[in-house]
Amino acid sequence: MLSKMRVGVLAVMALAAVAAAQTCPCSFAPTGSEPRVVLNTLGTGGNPSTCSVRTLPTGGCFCVVDEGNAGECEINSEAVQYEFIGGGPQCVAVSNPIAVCPAGVEARTTRCEIDTNVAWTLDCVIPASEFPDDVTITDIQLRISQTDNFTFTGTGPVNNAVSLSYQTINQILPINAFPDWEDTPIKSTSGNIPASGTITYSAGSTAPFRTLNALPAGIAFANSNLGSLGVVFRFTTQLGQQSSGFTETEFFPIFSRVVVDMTASFE
Repeated sequence: MLSKMRVGVLAVMALAAVAAAQTCPCSFAPTGSEPRVVLNTLGTGGNPSTCSVRTLPTGGCFCVVDEGNAGECEINSEAVQYEFIGGGPQCVAVSNPIAVCPAGVEARTTRCEIDTNVAWTLDCVIPASEFPDDVTITDIQLRISQTDNFTFTGTGPVNNAVSLSYQTINQILPINAFPDWEDTPIKSTSGNIPASGTITYSAGSTAPFRTLNALPAGIAFANSNLGSLGVVFRFTTQLGQQSSGFTETEFFPIFSRVVVDMTASFE
């Protein structure tokens, strides 16, 4: 009877441990490095802890706020992160969740970039040869940075009131593979045509850094093409502009530089 009771207690304890395990929606980032705040001395007796900044390896699984099509990871409850109090070196521990990748999850990453005149098309590819046989894509993450530079020339009657708005219109194909890749911020200006009859604007903008996780349709598309093509998605840009008060207008050049890190997780 005693042995049965002990077995029962152990079973209850095991179930409680499973139930207590915390999880978070998570995604996978490629291997890299970045500056991190790390502990130097642990504070005792009312004295604060001190930290410094070191460049450490990064990558692997991390918790995400927007669940989307994210996977599920356990949280490492013993891991501790630190952040500076003011400018440092005093620091405090913070409770940011640290994700632990599920067993068996692997990933392949490629970087695609382009810097040329709008409109352009960029095909980002992780070749099929990069993947073992008989795998299933479980997640695809895009990390996108974008910078635009343009010059606009317009002519019209002297002193005529004029205005201009410009942005780059972005799209990822096939449609519905990812959440919308937002267009660049609108650049607007207005004024009057000078005595020369010609006005020129030059401007640039940097779009917010974007992280997009594939929707179910994007995962299905990648898996259906994995055997022959690998993971392939197309990125396109085109000009979006409105102007008034000009007789003639010309945009040239219109450069848009985009860098895409595409990571496909599989099992």
